[in-house]
Amino acid sequence: WNLFGISYGTAVALEVMRRHPEGVRSTLIDSVYPPDVGFGAATFDDADRVFTVLIDGCAKQPACAAAHPDLRAELQAAVDRLDTTPYSLDIKVKDRTLKGQFTGTDLVGGLFNAMYDSNLIPLIPYFIKQVADGNVAILNAVASDGIATLTDGSEGQTVSVECGDRQRLIDQAQVQKSIASHPLYGLIAAGRPLPQICPSWKVPSVPKAYNTIPTAKIPTLVFGDEYDPITPPANSERTAKELGSAATFVLFPGLGHGAIRARPCPLQIYQAFIATPPSAVDTGCVAAMPAPDFKVG
Repeated sequence: WNLFGISYGTAVALEVMRRHPEGVRSTLIDSVYPPDVGFGAATFDDADRVFTVLIDGCAKQPACAAAHPDLRAELQAAVDRLDTTPYSLDIKVKDRTLKGQFTGTDLVGGLFNAMYDSNLIPLIPYFIKQVADGNVAILNAVASDGIATLTDGSEGQTVSVECGDRQRLIDQAQVQKSIASHPLYGLIAAGRPLPQICPSWKVPSVPKAYNTIPTAKIPTLVFGDEYDPITPPANSERTAKELGSAATFVLFPGLGHGAIRARPCPLQIYQAFIATPPSAVDTGCVAAMPAPDFKVG
């Protein structure tokens, strides 16, 4: 088998590599969710990292820097505006229309989710400025899609799987400390309340061996993405190192969550790799990948 996993699928691929390596020819793990990483506290650090990457990326691009000389302050202004006066809007969810209130924490949660999509990243500074300047009607364009993303999943299934996999790794005190020290990311905490739910969900934990990264002799390609909000590239890079010399790590600039579906270069690298897995991986196209082309007006 040639294994291919993105996000949670990378944890599945690593478990197959650990338990059944004799059946695997090659592996691609893209946006790695290492099995030895818990959830909760790290989410807030991940959010802080990716917003800093966004702010720094804008500052490095002259047109964006000119339009947003202090993007962090603009983000805070947008949050404060919506927290002071929440925006009322109609939200379509399947066959219903609901009355909603869009607050500053909703905005931050929505921007965090937007960075999953590499095509939305260049629009985020412009979007922040519009809200900070009072053009809050722009929220109508994104609210319905954002609500659908948040409500279409099966939360019970998610909690059952995640708690079974990782509840032994939760440090409840650290989770609460992180929530208190990252007030800007409150909705992200509310949207991923697994640490608080696991003790009462009462699902059994998987065997401890699951929470380890195997040493691999299988040719493995490991992708990480600069703007990935939820599986930071450092986790992918560390996983590649722990897998050993059979693994090759590739960092893609400007991309969100899941490289192979975002641009031609990651797919090109994977197609060459899967044709002859044991050979050296040609990553030459990465150098030509541009930074996000931020919209400024």
